[in-house]
Formats: sequence, C-alpha cells, structure tokens
Amino acid sequence: MYADADGNPAIQESVLLYLDELGTKARLPTLNDDGLRASLRDYKDIDHWFIGDPDLDSVQRSLRFSDNTVVASPVTDSDDGGAFNHVSAAAHYQFALALRGHFLRGAITRGPVYIASGYVTGQALAEAVLLEETQAIFPRVLLQRSLWHGIIRESQYEAIPSHSPYNQYVLVDSDGELFVNYLGASLEELMPEDPLHGRGIAARHRDAVAAKLDEHANNEHVRRKYAWTAGYHNWVCAALFDDPEEFLIGTSLDHLETTYPRTFRTVVA
Repeated sequence: MYADADGNPAIQESVLLYLDELGTKARLPTLNDDGLRASLRDYKDIDHWFIGDPDLDSVQRSLRFSDNTVVASPVTDSDDGGAFNHVSAAAHYQFALALRGHFLRGAITRGPVYIASGYVTGQALAEAVLLEETQAIFPRVLLQRSLWHGIIRESQYEAIPSHSPYNQYVLVDSDGELFVNYLGASLEELMPEDPLHGRGIAARHRDAVAAKLDEHANNEHVRRKYAWTAGYHNWVCAALFDDPEEFLIGTSLDHLETTYPRTFRTVVA
C-alpha cells in the first residue's frame, strides 16, 4: 500500500490520525509492572478500532510509541478522502479510554505520509503533531480545518444534509475548531438499543471527568483542561437527555465555568 509498482517504499496522499494520551509523564515515575500490564490490557481490549494486522491487505497502517498512536490510510475517492473512517475510529477509541480514566488529545490531517514496518513520516504527521501541541489544548481530537470542505461536500449526498453522520461525530467548538464528538456519538449509538446502559455510561464518564478535576484541583493549568471536558460532557448530556441533571458536573467547576458554560454546535447546518 505504501509502495510503488515495484514494491519500493513510496509516500502516499493520506488521511492521518495522531493521538497523545495525557498525563503519561506524571505517571511514569511510579509506573510498575502491574500498572504496565493493566495499560496493555486496556489497549488490547480496544485496539480493534484501528490496529489492523500489518500482514493483511488492510486499508490502514498503525504505529504506537509510548503514549502516542498514529493511524494512516491512503485517501479514497470520496469527497472527504476517507476521513470519516478515522473520525469514527478516534471517537470509539477516545470514548473507551475515557471510561478507563485516560483522556486523549490529537488531530486528524490530510497530506503526504509514509507508514510501514514501524516507521512513519510525512507532512501530514508533522501537521497533526503541531495541531495537537499548539491548538488542541484540551482533551480533544481536532480535525484539520481544510477537511471541512470535504465534510460539507460529503454531507450533501444525504437526503437531509444535517442528518449526515458527521453531525453525530464532529462538533464545532466556541473557538472555531472542529473536534471529534466521542461522547455524543457513542451515547447516540447506545441509547436507542439500551437506554439504561447509555445512562450508566454517561454516569461513568461523569465520574471519570470529576475524578480528574479533583486530582488536579491544585494545578490550575491542568485543571482547566478537564474543566473543558466537563463543559463538553454537560453540553452533550443536556442535548441527549430529557433529565440531564443527574449526569451534570458542577461541584468541581468554578463560578465562571458554571455561569458561562462553553458552547458547541454541529458541523453541518
């Protein structure tokens, strides 16, 4: 796949997902064998969302190093270049880790990439890392702004464009950034089939975020990152539940954060 007709390594125009797990540096000094094994079990349980068998003719390639994960695949003929596959995978992966108390930041980009045999390089990777480090700020996975045009064109194929899957999986933040709506998308899938389970999942996410706020109560720089996640959680629950009160996070937020909550909107009008 990342090779020319003669089998030589070749760069391909691709969609790339880059993820960085938050808090790893703080955990490393006390990491022991039990903690390592628990983390490996968590990853093994959820890797099926995008970690394929490199020996198979998969449409994507992936690489994990320390707390970072990279997944890439050559662009498709669709208007979004196949970006939705990465958005969906990121949402489910981010959701599964959040319920385990691990939060991610990252980016989805499009551009030249080579990824194979434990090696990855390319402009799309450089741009994704830059977005994650300088623009994401909070535990969110951003979409490169240039992807918006393909999202809109792809959504026009729907009988009602606002019913596009992108409206379930992508939100626009109040700062204008597009990001993966991992909680909303996952709850929207769960609620119709098992409302009680969906409510339980919302409560688990609430508790995971509240625990992070309490853990970093004396570190305002880090606490604000999880205050964003709390605001996002509250917005999703208010949008999806008729009785959201029991799922809302409030006690760990300051007065300004509760008085002027962050607002979000869907990507397709």
